[in-house]
Amino acid sequence: WSSDVCSSDLLKKELEREQNLYIEERYKNPIDKKEAYCINKTDNSSDMRECIYDASADWEKEINKYLKLLRKSTTHEQYKKIEESQNIWMQQSEIDHKIINELIWNHGGTIYFDIGAGEDKDIIKKRAEFLKTIYAVHSDEY
Repeated sequence: WSSDVCSSDLLKKELEREQNLYIEERYKNPIDKKEAYCINKTDNSSDMRECIYDASADWEKEINKYLKLLRKSTTHEQYKKIEESQNIWMQQSEIDHKIINELIWNHGGTIYFDIGAGEDKDIIKKRAEFLKTIYAVHSDEY
């Protein structure tokens, strides 16, 4: 019986090692890696959702970071356009969130909560990546 336990522990460790290698190869962005490691550590849907919420918060920080960088590196007129774009994006993301709530979250079942949280996060992530690209190209860091 004890050799079965040892074999089981070895298999678990090998599986964890393989999963970690996969995460390192698959995800290049630190936020995505952090989220993947967090999700990989649990079988609990609620805990997985917390990982997604944490990633969403990190992507929101990226949005704020690139808005600040763009404010410093653009003219007043250019930044007014960025602000207008940001305001329109915020309005659209609120509408998208309502759709996600109505059609995914309210579908029933905890897996749909995770799917909805992931969709919300992806909206935020896409905006952060857009602002990062705008900044990188504008500042010749692309």
